[in-house]
Amino acid sequence: MKKKVLSGLLAIALVFGSASALPEGVFETSSTIRASADSYVYGDFDYELSKNGKYVMITKYIDKTSTTCTIPGTIKDKPVEIIAHAAFRDHTELKKVVFPKSLRGIANVAFKGCTSLRKLDLPDSLTQISESAFEGCTYLESVTIPKGVKTIGKNAFANCECLDSVTIQDGVGGIGVGAFSGCPWLSNITIPGSVKTIAVNAFNKCINLERVAISDGVEFIGAYAFTGCTGLSRLVIPKSVKTIGKDNTAYPYSEDNPICDKDKCSIACYPGSNALTYAAFNGYKIEYISGDYIYKELKDETVEITGYIGKDKTLTIPSELAEKKVSGIGNGAFANMSDLTSVTIPKGVKSIGDSAFAMCKSLKSITIPSSVTSIGNSAFRYCWSLTSVTIPNSVTNIGNYAFADCDSLTSVTIPSSVKSIGYYAFSGCKSLTSVTIPSSIKIINSSMFDDCSSLTSVTIPDSVTTIKGGAFAGCSSLKSITIPKSVTSIDHCALGYDYDDDHMLMVNPDFIVRCYKDSAAEKYAKDNNLKIEYITAKHVAAKKATCTTDGNIEYWKYDGKFYSDAILTTEITQAKTVLKATGHNYGKPTWSWNGVKSATAKFTCANDNSHVETVTADITSKTTKATCEKDGKTVYTATVTFNGQTYTKTKTVTIDKLGHKYGTPTYEWSKDKIISRSKLSM
Repeated sequence: MKKKVLSGLLAIALVFGSASALPEGVFETSSTIRASADSYVYGDFDYELSKNGKYVMITKYIDKTSTTCTIPGTIKDKPVEIIAHAAFRDHTELKKVVFPKSLRGIANVAFKGCTSLRKLDLPDSLTQISESAFEGCTYLESVTIPKGVKTIGKNAFANCECLDSVTIQDGVGGIGVGAFSGCPWLSNITIPGSVKTIAVNAFNKCINLERVAISDGVEFIGAYAFTGCTGLSRLVIPKSVKTIGKDNTAYPYSEDNPICDKDKCSIACYPGSNALTYAAFNGYKIEYISGDYIYKELKDETVEITGYIGKDKTLTIPSELAEKKVSGIGNGAFANMSDLTSVTIPKGVKSIGDSAFAMCKSLKSITIPSSVTSIGNSAFRYCWSLTSVTIPNSVTNIGNYAFADCDSLTSVTIPSSVKSIGYYAFSGCKSLTSVTIPSSIKIINSSMFDDCSSLTSVTIPDSVTTIKGGAFAGCSSLKSITIPKSVTSIDHCALGYDYDDDHMLMVNPDFIVRCYKDSAAEKYAKDNNLKIEYITAKHVAAKKATCTTDGNIEYWKYDGKFYSDAILTTEITQAKTVLKATGHNYGKPTWSWNGVKSATAKFTCANDNSHVETVTADITSKTTKATCEKDGKTVYTATVTFNGQTYTKTKTVTIDKLGHKYGTPTYEWSKDKIISRSKLSM
């Protein structure tokens, strides 16, 4: 069947809509785009040929019942390249559309009002998405814009109420007026550097938009582009942006037209950039960029890191930025960095803000310096790969949900400096097996260890006075707990409750509460039909060890187990109660001689001087004879062996020298002299 239609410019209006001008070079020239005078039917499609007859334009989809539509790649050997104005408009039955690989353009309102359409797989061949092409597709959940698209048209995806995933490929040239406005579930968007223009109202009223990554290369951000994005707390603007807050490019910035909400959103920019000029002129809260780090200046002339725009997986956070010391990690500074595996926080940082590392799903290692005093709410929540953490002895406060849902966390050390631990602080840590609560804690907060299903051992100190509701709920491996006398208040479902298959709390009738008579713990156990074991521990006083006898530390024995404290919170082994006998500690002996013929060595124990051992020595001697001029001597050596060691002592007796004794002289003759010599007589 043939239908007569207007040709020329009227045909162009029918195909793309009179309000949408095509960028030069997207298709052919405007004179060759217009439809022919004839319209045809192919299956469920009305179509027309381009005037030059080279390609097909789908002008209408006829079927009103099918939920899936596959658009043919060719009709009569001609490639299908254009979906014309309103061709699929208000087909509310359609859930899926399969596009041909030949498709180059989607015209105005082509799929507007297709409220059941859920996902778009747009072909790489696509170069144009025109005005309101998918506006009001309220069930549309995700879309990837192919890199060949020159411009995403005005209101192209406006009011797509379920749209929560948008990928704009590098190569897309621009984002049109209101292109994604009114998409309440869109939470994050990355805009590549190929996009030169983010037009007026582009993301207006995307109320859940929290993260916007604008890449270097973008040049224009139009007025109201991100206004009404109530979840957006920061807009990072690269150096490449030349024009901000205008409906045109006449001025570098404007004081009239905000790009985001001043009361909710700060602007992060480089020193000396157009963005800094715009932000300062319009009274925005300003954050600065240095390298890959975003920071704000504090009154004490230090800085707080508030964001990171790099891609490193292993981070050593610098101790200085812009020649100022880093003193804090701000709220959400490194949140949602799913590839981050290791972080070292420098000395000097005093606080880790709320959600600072939340959702860092690959984070395995975190080094927290001893300068940190506060860990904020949800600071490490959902760090699923974190296996252990050491909290330094400087921290006084651990916030709500601080380590919640760290599924792999098996070990945590809470120092005695901590005075406060927030509710749900370690909830959902399903691999955590044991925990010792420091004696500085008075309140075990609500659901602090909720759903820690592998927790088997808990030590509650006698400083604790209150256990809040759900503190140990869902700890299915925890079979018993010892409650000290100091606890005067235990809220409902605090302990002894597990989750059923519907995640509803139920009493564990086998759970044992170890407590004292007439205590708050006893009342709680009775009120909740839990088993009770009363604490009647045997006290054993300390006894010093002697040289020969074992002693012991002070300890308490209950139910065959040993404890180092009266309220039975710290279990120890029996071996640790024993103080081993010190054994003898004999030093060097004192010697006694009986003349030179005998001697004894006396050994006294340094640990107990009443323990004395006397040993008779073996005596040996060595004599050096006296001469006429030198004394002789006899050295007597006393030797004893005691405890495997040999000791010696010497005593010397002097032999007087003999002196000279001369006898009758002898004579010798020489030529005319007589020499007289006396001969020594012995």
